Amino acid sequence: MSLQESFDLGTPAGRLIQGEGGEGGSRAGETVQLGDCIACIQNQEAREQTGPSLARKAMNLGWSDFTHVASGMPMFDKVTYEDRLAICQECESYQPNGVCRECGCILAIKAKMRMETCPLAKW
Repeated sequence: MSLQESFDLGTPAGRLIQGEGGEGGSRAGETVQLGDCIACIQNQEAREQTGPSLARKAMNLGWSDFTHVASGMPMFDKVTYEDRLAICQECESYQPNGVCRECGCILAIKAKMRMETCPLAKW
């Protein structure tokens, strides 16, 4: 069987791909391409909604603090800060709680720091 072949979700192999008990609303006779693991898709969707893991956020924060202090703690003026924050607020990765979905940073703080950059290269 090649990687391009599909499985019928009504078969045991298809149920393994789909998840026990036919989760996700699929019915027998529907097919899923190999690699379209339901758990993988759900994990990707969860990451897209919540952003990086707690461990990744901690690493980002540690590196950010280190570079900020090591560079002499330079900050942007109020105009540049407000411009950066406005760009963030228009971004699809901006969350209502003021956190970036891409890096997990609190944008009201990150936008002030001169050494910080947008993970999507918007500033």
